[in-house]
Amino acid sequence: MSDDGWEELRREIDAEGGIKVIEAWRLRDLAGWAKLGVNVIVDIANQLRDHDFDTLPVGKALPTNQYEDVRIYTKGSRLGKVVEAIMSPTAKGDQLLREICSSDDANDAIAVLDRVRQLVCPS
Repeated sequence: MSDDGWEELRREIDAEGGIKVIEAWRLRDLAGWAKLGVNVIVDIANQLRDHDFDTLPVGKALPTNQYEDVRIYTKGSRLGKVVEAIMSPTAKGDQLLREICSSDDANDAIAVLDRVRQLVCPS
């Protein structure tokens, strides 16, 4: 698949604040496959990462049902940095989380972090 499709997806994700929910068939088509299967979803996951995307919840395999929703985010986005700070703690990530929680909109930021935690680490 050409990078045009991936760039269009990036624009859509950016327009929605760094995260977008799409059905798995769209990723299948973007990746150039006709049918979802175990090996295809591995390839799609690799292509997502090659284009600086990842999915939530972290560590969950992509669905093989073409109509199932997939949450995609841009790794370098603000949201992506928050996910990284939560999943792979570092001093820099800790600072980012502190900044988010100490802003004037701290209550909103805490609610956002709680929602990210729910998406990243479902119970």
